[in-house]
Amino acid sequence: LFGQARGVGLGEQGLARAGSSTSAAIRADVLAVKDVTSVQVFENFTDAPDADGLPAHSFEVVLWDDASADNDAVAQAIWGTKAAGIRPYGQTGDEGTATDASGDPHTVPFSRASQVPIYIEFDLAPRAGYVGDADFKLSVAQALNAEFATGDDVGVYDISDAAHGLGAKVLAVRFGTAAHPATDD
Repeated sequence: LFGQARGVGLGEQGLARAGSSTSAAIRADVLAVKDVTSVQVFENFTDAPDADGLPAHSFEVVLWDDASADNDAVAQAIWGTKAAGIRPYGQTGDEGTATDASGDPHTVPFSRASQVPIYIEFDLAPRAGYVGDADFKLSVAQALNAEFATGDDVGVYDISDAAHGLGAKVLAVRFGTAAHPATDD
């Protein structure tokens, strides 16, 4: 049968792709859904809930899409890639309907990330070639958005590094989820 399938043009990679149920394959398929811009897949393959509340033998797809991706398209991408007998999980109440190969519908939960504004304050010593406050802010925000995905942790070193090459020495960084943050951790 494998030789016959290869003979109809699927090839080994096509067969591997069609049969792939890894978290990376799930991530790739959900990321391919229109309007989805970022995806993380968290797995719990143990016999007990994990520290984040993920049930035993389950996985959670967390996506960022500005709530514009079609729930059923996301659900179908998850259902079409997940392993048999492993249940998808969601914490935010988002779900869609997927149809299996027999035409039966299945409710598939997933989670949407919530946007959390991060406020950053720098104490700077401008040097020759300083780009100016407006360009400094924009450049740091663009660098951080390009480097980090949904759910990534960002630390003071990462923020300071994003300011590199903008013509100022960073003396101090404070950041947090409220305006005028007072902490550097």
